[in-house]
Amino acid sequence: MYLLSLVSATLVVEFLVIFCIKILNMGKTSKLWYKEFGIVAVLCDICSVMIGIMIANFIVPKSSILGLAIAAVIVQIIHDTLFYLFVIRTLPSGANAMIDMMKTYSNEASYSIIFGDAAMMVSTVLAYGVLCHQTMDVSAFAGIVGLYAVTYIIYTK
Repeated sequence: MYLLSLVSATLVVEFLVIFCIKILNMGKTSKLWYKEFGIVAVLCDICSVMIGIMIANFIVPKSSILGLAIAAVIVQIIHDTLFYLFVIRTLPSGANAMIDMMKTYSNEASYSIIFGDAAMMVSTVLAYGVLCHQTMDVSAFAGIVGLYAVTYIIYTK
């Protein structure tokens, strides 16, 4: 696994997701997530996606991009389900502001969260597949542009 390509792909996809949420007005609670928690929300998203894809890669090393995408979605569905059951549902309200917002989001969006997260995983794996075939300079450039763009869009109203 090319970590630079994965980080870069994740940053680019995160920018596109935030763009859709903020500019195209897709998701009231998601918009509030970024407004309330800012760059920390971005870090949570990026780490979650990268951890899921890396676990998928450990499970199916040297698989095709399609195989990695399928494994990543399976890992993500398992993660989302377990996180909901053992963290979101069990942590009392008021104990953690981020989890409180996730409680609200899960009540509003229900199972559609899994589809949104799956779209992020697949998009990131596809972008990763493209960047893996580029030079390190191109991959690094894409990541830096993604990071730069995220730092601005996160504070766009």
